[in-house]
Amino acid sequence: MDEQVSQANAVLISERTAEESPPGHARRIESLTEHYEMAGYSVEVIALQAGRGSKLQRAVRVVTARDVWARASSADLAVVSGLGAPHMMVIARRLARRVRVVFDCCGSWTLQARARAAEGAPRLPILAGALIMRLPSRIDSFSYIHERDVLADRHLLRKSAHVVPQRRVAELAGLGQVEYPLARVVIPADFTSFHNRVRAEDVLNRTARVASRNANVRFEVYGRVPSDFTLPSRVEKMGWVADLTSLYSGSTGVIVTNHAGSGLPNKLLEAIQANRPVVLHESFRFLSKDLPAHAYFFRAPAELEVAIQAMIDGRTPTKLSPDSSRFRVQSSRTV
Repeated sequence: MDEQVSQANAVLISERTAEESPPGHARRIESLTEHYEMAGYSVEVIALQAGRGSKLQRAVRVVTARDVWARASSADLAVVSGLGAPHMMVIARRLARRVRVVFDCCGSWTLQARARAAEGAPRLPILAGALIMRLPSRIDSFSYIHERDVLADRHLLRKSAHVVPQRRVAELAGLGQVEYPLARVVIPADFTSFHNRVRAEDVLNRTARVASRNANVRFEVYGRVPSDFTLPSRVEKMGWVADLTSLYSGSTGVIVTNHAGSGLPNKLLEAIQANRPVVLHESFRFLSKDLPAHAYFFRAPAELEVAIQAMIDGRTPTKLSPDSSRFRVQSSRTV
């Protein structure tokens, strides 16, 4: 009788459950789970349930979570989901004394620190995480969402690093084709985050000006909007959406409000998977080979309105010349 080979087991440690986490963090937990299951591991997700209290109180509870050590010590592999939290790095370093550990940075510490500095957002926790990365440890390896993030952190890495891409949402690939002019433009974003807060009013007001010239097109915002901000006329707040197919279905175009920082915005990855036309900042040009044919870049905020109108009309984008800051499109309406 053949001897039965037991399956290797892994624990995936995150600060919160996928249900407690913001959509982007939840997607990362799902992506890591899927990745290691496909690699042949049986994956158990351990959420540290540190959702209540101040950041300091949560950090203390995480670092002193003794039950984690007991449950992880018997695993063949421990994967720690960092997501920009330095105390999760401390968890990984302690676990590495007992079990083989992969620490998932997801996005680059370096790029995130730069993005926060550019927006005037606090960056001390990120700098602390980068400092801890430089210290010797027994952590086996590190993972990131994109090769760009690996390269940006190469000066911090003492061990090997690899890419674990964000999981694909299979149902988005089955959506029908887009017809022009578009019937709907969506802005999926968390306008309360530092990535978007400083430019929320300008982006939404410019979108509203385009909306005033396109009476037959719906303009909808999905996600969180600051409580002290009133949406302009013709731009409707829709809140969170449970089903992504309803967000991207039909003749829908997408506006991505982020500038490229660390990692990749989920809403951009979703637009790519759904093959929807998208307006996005010039800083995402490093993704050019992965973008839909109808990707409309803008540089200066004033060019955003031109890009949105070009997307609605379905005009064929042309490349921006290196010495020009003007967004240009051809007059063709080729789909």
